[in-house]
Amino acid sequence: IFFHGNAGNIGVRIPNAVELFNLDANVLLVEYRGYGESKPEHVKPSERGIKADAETVLDFILDHPQIDPSKVFIFGRSLGGAVAFHVADYAERNNKPLAGMIVENTFESIGHMVDILLPFLTPFKGMLLRNKWDSTALAGKLSVPVLYISGDEDEIVPRQQMEDLFQRSKESSSRLPRFHSVKGGTHNETWLQGGKDYWLAIKSFMLDASNKRVEK
Repeated sequence: IFFHGNAGNIGVRIPNAVELFNLDANVLLVEYRGYGESKPEHVKPSERGIKADAETVLDFILDHPQIDPSKVFIFGRSLGGAVAFHVADYAERNNKPLAGMIVENTFESIGHMVDILLPFLTPFKGMLLRNKWDSTALAGKLSVPVLYISGDEDEIVPRQQMEDLFQRSKESSSRLPRFHSVKGGTHNETWLQGGKDYWLAIKSFMLDASNKRVEK
């Protein structure tokens, strides 16, 4: 289940889906309310709404009679990583199985991003922020296997945020998470700049997690 970032829509993620399909994975690209054909004038995107959409998608997939729920992975890039963290937490709270989670160039929380990109607004975060997307708290308690993919030249989300999330996962009850670094990887092009090693890291993780070989 693929959750995309803030920019664009599922249409521009079709090349990602093709590459994942080439790894023998079936792919569901998820569109959020207020994105793509769901026009903002009809329904506006919000953290609450996107979370509800993502939960509905997961329920649909896990309840599908032709899908083995023990082989379901979630993938989130940038904003989609925050969505993936929420979905993984939702799955665990409701005793729904997930094989694993992959997050790429995602952030710790909207508050952390404000501190970095708009530090003059830091004192006013409590009043201004309607969307929180706090992945830091979730990373510290999830048990699902996690693969972190980080471009070391991400110009939007500082690499330290991915490293901090990874550290939180290492300290949790999760089976040992993995961290794959892409040299020269930028925020939106890490998947292109990572070459064959990028896809091999995903393939290896998916095989190990689905076969329960990810060590504790």
